[in-house]
Amino acid sequence: MNAPAPAVDLDRLKGPALDAIERSPRTQPWWLGAAGLAVIVCLAAVAGVGGMSSSTTQHASMLMRNVSTLAWAATMFAAALLAVMPGSRTLRTLLLASVSACFALTLAAASGYEAGAGVKCALIEAAVAALPMFAALGVLTGFAFDATRALAAGVAASAAGMLAVHLHCPDGSIDHQVVFHLAPVFVLALLTLALRRFLPSRTHAP
Repeated sequence: MNAPAPAVDLDRLKGPALDAIERSPRTQPWWLGAAGLAVIVCLAAVAGVGGMSSSTTQHASMLMRNVSTLAWAATMFAAALLAVMPGSRTLRTLLLASVSACFALTLAAASGYEAGAGVKCALIEAAVAALPMFAALGVLTGFAFDATRALAAGVAASAAGMLAVHLHCPDGSIDHQVVFHLAPVFVLALLTLALRRFLPSRTHAP
């Protein structure tokens, strides 16, 4: 005959929960955090784009330049919202998969013109993405750890930096685009994921 399961100490378990409720008796609407993060990434993108001269030699045509820019802007905004929206893991997964379309559009828009630009573009991209990334990490600690949230936040931040170099850099060669424009998006998203994994959660809401 199996021994009875040990009794659960409910009083011990209630303590941390009650402490959390006392510290924050009213939950904040999710859309406040989402709107704040969206504003931050948009302001970072505007500052990055507006702070540097524009170039058209990177792109094969103005149409492809505009279409690829719109794709990155839409991805940036959607990623900022979905990173904070409750639930929505399926939507976040679809968003992450759609980033490949932004990559394809960027390469399709490339003119092939070689301007000799190098690692400076990756550094600009990282610099523009830094503030949105750390802001996103602060917001995400209000949730239980979720890899798709962290990756979506990383995409939102890196897309802000991508927009800056996408409209500023004169180099339209494929190898430059891949190494110094697109690869940093991937790296920054993974960095956001790694940093979030080591940060403690303020709450464990899903």
